[in-house]
Amino acid sequence: MSMIIGLVIRNNKQRSRTNQLLQKMNTEIAEQNAKLIQANEIKDKLFSILGHDLRSPLVSLKGLMELVLRNEVSEQEFKAFSSKLNQQVSGTHETLENILQWSHAQMNGWQHSPVSINLHSLVNRCTNLFEEPARAKNITLLNQLTLNTTIHADEAQLELIVRNLIHNAIKFTGSGGQVRVQGYESKTHFEIQVIDTGVGLTIDEINELFKAKPSNSSRGTQGERGTGLGLMLCKEMIENNGGYLKVTSQPGKGSTFHVFIKNTVGA
Repeated sequence: MSMIIGLVIRNNKQRSRTNQLLQKMNTEIAEQNAKLIQANEIKDKLFSILGHDLRSPLVSLKGLMELVLRNEVSEQEFKAFSSKLNQQVSGTHETLENILQWSHAQMNGWQHSPVSINLHSLVNRCTNLFEEPARAKNITLLNQLTLNTTIHADEAQLELIVRNLIHNAIKFTGSGGQVRVQGYESKTHFEIQVIDTGVGLTIDEINELFKAKPSNSSRGTQGERGTGLGLMLCKEMIENNGGYLKVTSQPGKGSTFHVFIKNTVGA
């Protein structure tokens, strides 16, 4: 009788181990399936971006150049078209940069080469890129960082982060608005704030921003297109630099994107 009981106990233990192993395998399979689904969604999104968001501005530019070559457009008409085209080309350039950065990261992982950076100069480079789109919407760009503000981070990634956030702020700020960049330092983190006086966000919209896949981005105040890749890239790169991203906003009263980078200067 004791032998039978022993066999039953052993069989139960083996069955339990087998069930645990199967459960672990099922969990791993589910995780792999989720990753594959996400990869396919991102792949489809990238093809959509390449097929429409990048092609449309180039088709418009090509059409305008053909009209110019055939002398079928006056100088006044060319200037009227140029402002809109310049805005489209700027957005296309930003989208292409995001795609290249994201693709490189997927193939090689996020490389991290922190250096000491003059943040005021970095922000100036970013605001200079968007002077024309801001002027076209009568938006004031302000770099409110002190001249000697220093931060320790990956310079290429931090510049892409700030550039994306400024571009996004301009997109969702109406005529006569303002976009400014500020900075604050604590013992543990350096905080960069990109503040706009734009349309603002609800709590639900803020939560949608941080989903793991690019979403259908909202149109800007003048119908500007977005891809959803920019904020996803920002979040990943900020985390790669030992920080995190937070958003505070009120509908109709603008938004503030808070970038927290781990403070390692002098560490």
